[in-house]
Amino acid sequence: MEYSRNFGSAFPEKIMEPGTKKDIDDSVSYLITQYYSHLDAGDINAANELYRANKTALEKYSIDMAYINRLEEELYNIALHALKSAPSIIWPAEPADQMENGCWYQDY
Repeated sequence: MEYSRNFGSAFPEKIMEPGTKKDIDDSVSYLITQYYSHLDAGDINAANELYRANKTALEKYSIDMAYINRLEEELYNIALHALKSAPSIIWPAEPADQMENGCWYQDY
């Protein structure tokens, strides 16, 4: 079991900073309204162009899946770390790796 590195996670060497995303506010509401209007109209290319053209302003806000994917990956890596750190593991099949002198119990 290896850590996932598909979406920018560097766990456990570096942990994800908390509070890096903001709620939508007046400074970007017009851009986000346009962004979602493009999506609602099915024009994904226009939405992506708008995002890329305003990336500096919009990347602080969670309006796309990049942040959610990274967050999901961080949670996955934390779960792997916990699994590897546990001296006793209950798992349906023998884990690919576990702590030396650890104990694996099959879930029945």
